[in-house]
Amino acid sequence: MKRWVETGNSFLLVNRLESEQPRRVARPVSGLEIYDAEFYLRGDRNKTSAIEFIRYAKDTEDLVRKKGWHLETKFNKHYCSFKAGFFNAFGVQWIGSKTFAMFVKLPESEASATGPKMTRYETQWKQAVYYIEPGKTKVSDFVPLFEKAYRRLTGE
Repeated sequence: MKRWVETGNSFLLVNRLESEQPRRVARPVSGLEIYDAEFYLRGDRNKTSAIEFIRYAKDTEDLVRKKGWHLETKFNKHYCSFKAGFFNAFGVQWIGSKTFAMFVKLPESEASATGPKMTRYETQWKQAVYYIEPGKTKVSDFVPLFEKAYRRLTGE
């Protein structure tokens, strides 16, 4: 806003600063969330499915250790991945509040030719998705897919 200000015998046209209106904060600030078993159990997911999700993640982690693969287990809000550095090789992901699936980072042609029947292929993420039926689906069924994904990622 411009305003005339008297300075002795003359007037100057100056810009006057207007006070800023305080902004309303949309939501309170929260710290970094810790993604662990408690997070999945207290969240908006089915409790039984959360327990099974954690079990499949732990079984996959045990398989990775048994095979001697150099992969880090990383829990996230929507999935648990096994990664080499920055890149995911495979993991367990949530589909809905009750449904979860294995995902493997392989080209569609390799994924469909190996292992169990693929549920769908997500082109955007370049990953094959396999729905899990708790109690029926075994982590050991995915070993050939996991090996291909690991070798593709690490070159071993």
